Amino acid sequence: NSFESLFRAQNFSFNKSVIDTITFAINHKTPSMSETGLETLLILLQKVITVKNIDYQNIVDPFFKNYFLLLLGDVFHTMTDGFHQNGFKLQVKVMQILIRVIDEKVIKENVLAGRHFITKFVDIGQGSGKLNDGVLQAEKSDKFIQALQEATVFLNKTKMIPSANHKRELDTMEFNIELNAGRISGTPQKLTDDDYQKPTFVNRAFSAEELRALTGIHRTAMKENIEGPGFMNTLTGQFGAANGRALERVLIYGDTESEDATTTTGYKVIDGICKKLTDDADVNNEEIDLVGNDTNPVDEVLHLLDEFPDKYKDDGGLALFCPSKLKRDVRRYVAQNQDKYNVSEVSITKDGDITVEDVPLIPVPAFSTPKNGFTKKPVILTHKENIQWLADNENIIVDSDFNIRANVWDIASTMYADIQFAFADASALAWLKEA
Repeated sequence: NSFESLFRAQNFSFNKSVIDTITFAINHKTPSMSETGLETLLILLQKVITVKNIDYQNIVDPFFKNYFLLLLGDVFHTMTDGFHQNGFKLQVKVMQILIRVIDEKVIKENVLAGRHFITKFVDIGQGSGKLNDGVLQAEKSDKFIQALQEATVFLNKTKMIPSANHKRELDTMEFNIELNAGRISGTPQKLTDDDYQKPTFVNRAFSAEELRALTGIHRTAMKENIEGPGFMNTLTGQFGAANGRALERVLIYGDTESEDATTTTGYKVIDGICKKLTDDADVNNEEIDLVGNDTNPVDEVLHLLDEFPDKYKDDGGLALFCPSKLKRDVRRYVAQNQDKYNVSEVSITKDGDITVEDVPLIPVPAFSTPKNGFTKKPVILTHKENIQWLADNENIIVDSDFNIRANVWDIASTMYADIQFAFADASALAWLKEA
């Protein structure tokens, strides 16, 4: 009676701290402590499965809904890890009860129907539930992409092209138009064939390739959110952000000709923006010299701006993506030399934002750590609409599977992505020269 009253006093949900205490004891490497945890769990399970039928829905169902997988994983782990052999008899007794629970009618129906016990954070559709079978619904896909972008700087500040077509041309055209006098002495002037201005189409193609991410999250780190929407939201946000940081690095430093054996394969299936700008940009391989006591980082930035076409400077869309060091050096130079030199072309806000001739300096953390054989830190001056990256947001695969032996949730994602720039003369690539 006191046992059933304990459940009712807590609105039919057993105190989770009790379960946490028991599982902590079971996993303890001191044999006596582990056996005490198993004995306590055995008594608890025996009490749960012997409650009156009238309380089945109120006690047994909620208890095993919340704790069945957790307890099964902990006990199975201690049976197989080689450190808890002294408790084998108690472990077997606990497993017998858990197996018996599956055979009970109500629990069995719930398990077979997929209710309560195993909740995926994606909608599997016709998939088997194993890794690489779950396609995110549109709402979850949007949240995944949002988390992916917000966790980065470069991808968040450049233009994303959502597309289900992995091979496509940039939808860009350019008009070069000069105005002609429409009338002379009141007579309309006819245009010759040479007068007609035809748009120039840019032939730059996305060739998105499949990129796959895989990670493992220990069950104890995720058990608070295993059931229900908490697990789904946590993984969509956290894993989406992790994917974003990884994708940003690949889209910056990818090189299909790379021979660096230390990098992951994702860097070798697409050419990133550094490789493409090195090959094609009109202004590339400039150096921003930060070496020497007389170095003037403001002049270095101004030189890069002077080389840039004026036609892209007028609408305020220019941005200088750079390593944090360049922004830091500009700030220090201005602070140390404002009484000696005219540094009015530099503006520093109270929040620390810096612009040089109205062009913002945007530090990109990924620019500070070159990857995939790149040894120097890149600096990219571009119109923010010029660099575009493609992602197939309708076919992002994200799924999870519990590895009971390793006690880890395996989380995987697969998506298609690529990066491209529209106009070769609308981006300039430079590299920091450091001591």
